[in-house]
Amino acid sequence: MARNERLRRCVAAVLLICPLVVWAGGKGETAKAKPVQLYVIAENPEHQAAESELWSVFAKDNPGVMIKCESFEDTGYEAFAAKVNAGDAPMIVARDYPEMKTNHTLYVNLLDIAYPYWDIYIVDMRKLFPEQAGIKNYVPGIQAWGSFSSTFMYHADLLEEAGVTRADILKARGWNDIDALMVVLKRYVDAHPSEVKYVFDWAWSGWVEGKITLAMWGVSMGATVKDIQDLYLGKIAWTDLARNPFVKPLEKVKDYYQKGYFPQKFWERLWEEDYEASFIAKNGMVTWHGPWLWSKAVAASPSSKVSGFPVPVSNGVIATYPVTPGGGGIFKQWQSKPEFETIKKAFIWYNSPEIIKLRSDIYGYWPPNVKPEYLTGFESKHPQYQNVLKESVAGAWGKVTWITDPWAEVADMFKAVDKPPVIDDDMENPLLGEYFSGKVSMADLMKHFQEKWVAAYGVGLKR
Repeated sequence: MARNERLRRCVAAVLLICPLVVWAGGKGETAKAKPVQLYVIAENPEHQAAESELWSVFAKDNPGVMIKCESFEDTGYEAFAAKVNAGDAPMIVARDYPEMKTNHTLYVNLLDIAYPYWDIYIVDMRKLFPEQAGIKNYVPGIQAWGSFSSTFMYHADLLEEAGVTRADILKARGWNDIDALMVVLKRYVDAHPSEVKYVFDWAWSGWVEGKITLAMWGVSMGATVKDIQDLYLGKIAWTDLARNPFVKPLEKVKDYYQKGYFPQKFWERLWEEDYEASFIAKNGMVTWHGPWLWSKAVAASPSSKVSGFPVPVSNGVIATYPVTPGGGGIFKQWQSKPEFETIKKAFIWYNSPEIIKLRSDIYGYWPPNVKPEYLTGFESKHPQYQNVLKESVAGAWGKVTWITDPWAEVADMFKAVDKPPVIDDDMENPLLGEYFSGKVSMADLMKHFQEKWVAAYGVGLKR
């Protein structure tokens, strides 16, 4: 079997079965070959099995190499970061734990390891970190698989029971169409309270909603990515309600909440335990999520009829998550160790074109951050791509370009590291809840965020 086909079948099997594979040893070890244990960190626990299986291919092709692949929940981040800072780091990490912009010296400068694939990327990873972090001649990480998108997501069988077909969904090209869909679904939920609880199953995460949703919905409602950049660069004030790109999407959330589409006090729900588990259990008809929930829903029930549709196209574009300057890296504590040559070889393999495509498929991160000529014959099998993104790219909801231009990232180098982010901050959930409940005005809400912006960015931008 050709090596690339073996890799693809290997990962496809993991996506279907997902056994927990923690160790994978290379075959054909000899007494002369000194074993090397590669300790790597996967992107997240949900995909650790697939990452382990992928790394086992490297081990099989490199006799004497053993793989220890681990991961941790977001709640374990601080404990992991403390270990790294204390000099007890793994070798390779799939994404930046700890965050690279403020901890770049913990990582090897990848400009120094003769990495051969710099020219394959659409977004030049040699330039992105220096430009956005303001640190010259240093690249601690590679965001190899590129972007990912959030989309509307729904249980097709529930919508069919409500009389909504896929043909109806394909006609939903504007926010007025989505509003009309919510009215139909609300009527069904009200008539079937013992069968389904919510029209729109949701929670509020500072990152998913405060960063991703507000940006994507804002651009879909007529703003531009430049408006978001200008907001964070201080060229648009948060209190300028006519120009602030986040005003309209926040108003939409408030409108939907007050019409009873969302769970009561959805901003207080736990993300995985309350929200994601609820949608997987079909308590809600529609939600909005990135590729992770698609993976979880299909893993929980392979026969589930999960489908979706994109945010409406505005000005010919949809703004998906930017390619960021973080990504995977090598911890610097290993640079002087005998294992470093093997670590470099493994890292280069892990960030080679073929493996990038497979990693992109595991996580549903589309499109990969590689030029089209490296994607010949590649089509993502991830359910979000197959059920939404593929049709969108083909123009099912109108001609569109999915763009990955940076959002707040253009101002990151000016942000005070000891200040919290402005709106993408879980500590703001109670205040946002008061706004959605009608207890706080938009003007007062944005006055608060303007004050947070001044504290976090104002000093740096004045320098």
